[in-house]
Amino acid sequence: MKMNKILLSVCIPTYNRADVLKKTLTKVIKFIDKSIYDLDIIINDNASQDDTENYIKGLNSKYIKYFKNSETVSADENFYRVLKCADGEYSILLGDKHYIIEKNFNELLKILNDFKYSAVVTRAKGRNIKIKNNVYKNPVLFMNDLGWHYTLLSSIVFSKRIIDNFDIATYKWNNFIHHFILTQYLFNNNSEIFWLNKEILEAVPMVSSGWISSSVEIFGRNWSKYILSLPFDIPEDTRAKIIKDHSINTNLFTFEYYYMLSKKYGLTIKKIDECKEYVKYFSQIPYEKICDIIDSKFSLTDKFRIFVYEIKFKIKEIIKSSLKFGR
Repeated sequence: MKMNKILLSVCIPTYNRADVLKKTLTKVIKFIDKSIYDLDIIINDNASQDDTENYIKGLNSKYIKYFKNSETVSADENFYRVLKCADGEYSILLGDKHYIIEKNFNELLKILNDFKYSAVVTRAKGRNIKIKNNVYKNPVLFMNDLGWHYTLLSSIVFSKRIIDNFDIATYKWNNFIHHFILTQYLFNNNSEIFWLNKEILEAVPMVSSGWISSSVEIFGRNWSKYILSLPFDIPEDTRAKIIKDHSINTNLFTFEYYYMLSKKYGLTIKKIDECKEYVKYFSQIPYEKICDIIDSKFSLTDKFRIFVYEIKFKIKEIIKSSLKFGR
């Protein structure tokens, strides 16, 4: 039997992604229909011009509340709007490219129902974090351990009191409003955050992230500026660790990654120079080496690394093609 009030709102911000929603949304609806808990789906459409609105309305689902912006706003603003539209005791920002892993998601729901934490942070498939389930009361310790991780959009489950107490005027950065909402609450309130080391989500195969071409700007410059300027009592070495941990644990800004950006997305030295003051924080190789990659100045060792990288890339493409065509 369903409960009498909404335990969790699944909040989906989207923009021109009808093709992806068609892969994910029906699975979320089926999960909610089977759940013993009362859940709903909140969709905030950032003025999409594709088939998003027609598709969602055509589903005619009693679980979906659909909102559409009259004009396109920033991703941060759209994330905030969808959270504000939620009625659930808790809300999760679900990336529109994620499937729910039912067994583990059910465990999350039981924790939300039984323990009433201020927030729960969990993980998606593919992130191997060796920290046992834990209740965090110290915000600096939490940031030190997991500050890099909850940049992941779908990793945070917010209590309604966190969203209700947040003033968007206090947010001064780009790309990380979900991270800031939780961080600000942690440092301003005596609260408990539960870390659940379970994979509750997995990405849809062969759907790429939209931020990759702009990753030097987003997860280099913007991420560094954001962490370094947070108005909380966080030690400088902890801030530096959080920035670099993100690069290391997500395999960004390595030799091979810069090579991919230069060849596939046309990364230039000008772009790197725009982020130069932050390179020492986010990059896994020095500025001079990045410039050599962009200028194709390779040693024999570099050429071998590129050879290995391209072989691995071709193998991945073959595997993707096999999955796509069911071979």
